[in-house]
Amino acid sequence: MFEDYSPAEKQVYQYIEWCQFIANFTEATIRSKRSYCWSFIEKMNIHDIKEITENEVNEWVRCRLSGDKGFSKISVNALRSEKIQIMAFLKWVHNTQGGTKIRFPYVVNPKPEPVNRKFYSSAEIDDMIDKCKSLKSKMIISLAFDTGLRRIEIVNIKFSDIVGNQIKTIGKGRKLGFVYFSNRTKKLIEQFSKTNESGEIYLLKRREECRAESCASVMTERLKRELFKIGYPNFQIHELRHSFATDLQKKGARIEEIQKLMRHGDPAVTQRYLHGLDGVLGDVWAKYKG
Repeated sequence: MFEDYSPAEKQVYQYIEWCQFIANFTEATIRSKRSYCWSFIEKMNIHDIKEITENEVNEWVRCRLSGDKGFSKISVNALRSEKIQIMAFLKWVHNTQGGTKIRFPYVVNPKPEPVNRKFYSSAEIDDMIDKCKSLKSKMIISLAFDTGLRRIEIVNIKFSDIVGNQIKTIGKGRKLGFVYFSNRTKKLIEQFSKTNESGEIYLLKRREECRAESCASVMTERLKRELFKIGYPNFQIHELRHSFATDLQKKGARIEEIQKLMRHGDPAVTQRYLHGLDGVLGDVWAKYKG
């Protein structure tokens, strides 16, 4: 099968097979890894991963940030996410094929840029739901704010996953979890479900053959356009996940509880989703120091 392939091409194929059949990564993760790894070896003209050093990896970092060698220019934060995938591939080759020449501690790791992620208060969510004309948009906004679901998880909701006021969901790393929603969201789901044809599998009328990423992108763009019309420019659906976490903390939930509801493995990740707490922290200071 691999007679005409270079060592690097064989290494990519073998790594993707390992990701698929041994590590059991999700289809979306495998597609991302495949795309990043092929781009890395092709545009950097790499013949064999075992022969490169940290210099080639650092040159790739420079090219991704500058747009050289046919790469599209990306932000530091986007690069950091992509670099995680590339480093996982390189370390896999290093650990399974007798080592490489890469000195991993010497690979450049650009510092992250500050992210000014918006969040919305419960009053603003109420305003969005009230002003949106589309029943589908109302339901998605209410559902995302109630549950903190990621956009891919939303488009993957099946009617069979919904029981009462909870939804069974498969999150990152194929982790099974449950999320909960309010009676308002339940009513919107019931109203929207009446528009579905009999035999529909997915809540958002997604065809079985339709890729989740494509459906999520369409959903995101439609919401963004509708929210712009009612006074919420540059809306991103992931901001509702930030809003979910921040609303929970403002209402007294502990970080450990929020972590479990968001299905995070690390509380440090949860901490990045908490915003707009200056006033709350001022009250804490006044309580203990004032």
